[in-house]
Amino acid sequence: MRLFVAFLVIFSFLLVAPFVAAQSEPLSSQSVSLAPSKLATEDYELPYPGLLPDNPLYSLKMLRDRIVEFLIADPAKRTEFYILQADKRLQAGAYLLTKRTKKEQLAVSTISKGQNYFEKALVSLSFAEKEGRDVRYLMKKISFSLNKHEEVLASLLERIPISSRGEFTILQERIAKFKNAFGKL
Repeated sequence: MRLFVAFLVIFSFLLVAPFVAAQSEPLSSQSVSLAPSKLATEDYELPYPGLLPDNPLYSLKMLRDRIVEFLIADPAKRTEFYILQADKRLQAGAYLLTKRTKKEQLAVSTISKGQNYFEKALVSLSFAEKEGRDVRYLMKKISFSLNKHEEVLASLLERIPISSRGEFTILQERIAKFKNAFGKL
């Protein structure tokens, strides 16, 4: 009976989570500027990451995210999902650096995995663009997110021990490459 209840709770969570996330309003596509102002970057808030990678239940969260990713067919929605995942991973890495001790390597790894979602977002964005979709709001969202990532990484650099700074600067260089690739879209 307990197994059935546990299965029912997990199954219902997997069904409800995509619908709750899908109800958020996309950014307006009116008067989109691809060069966000400083004020707009400050207004862009990173989402709460939920469970952190050092939690034993984190693997269940990742499984859920993979299932949700698999179920999203629309390239525009998939791009939004990838941006959200990149932002959550950055925030999780920042929490690991600020709230936990001796978690620098895990934080760098988490942020790096989040940056992998930017690669996927750019590919998904190009698919949506090829389909003739209006992706201006997605371009604005990616631009804000990239700028926020750059800003957060610069502020976190002070908290990184000297031994991990090489890996951390690679993360900063990667964001610069994404910005460059995004500018070419």
